[in-house]
Amino acid sequence: MKKIREIVKALVMSIAALTAGFAAISLPFKLFDELSADAMRYLFIGELCVYFVIAMLYIVKRERVKAKKAKEAEKRIARREKFQRAQEEYYSLAA
Repeated sequence: MKKIREIVKALVMSIAALTAGFAAISLPFKLFDELSADAMRYLFIGELCVYFVIAMLYIVKRERVKAKKAKEAEKRIARREKFQRAQEEYYSLAA
């Protein structure tokens, strides 16, 4: 049952990717026939701006994830050091 679900999921994703790819390739050719040169230039500039914003959002998200991992690592190290100090104090009292 799980294997069938994975196959169906892969097929749906493949069809979606093919459809999106076809639309991404055919849309500029349709627009080239229908829009003027200035309109195409503005569309191209807008598209570049959208790509730039998406790239910046990706970079910001990646940096936040790195910072979060570093903060969690610091917490683990602090917790480990605190535990080791408590263990050493216990052993020194027991001795």
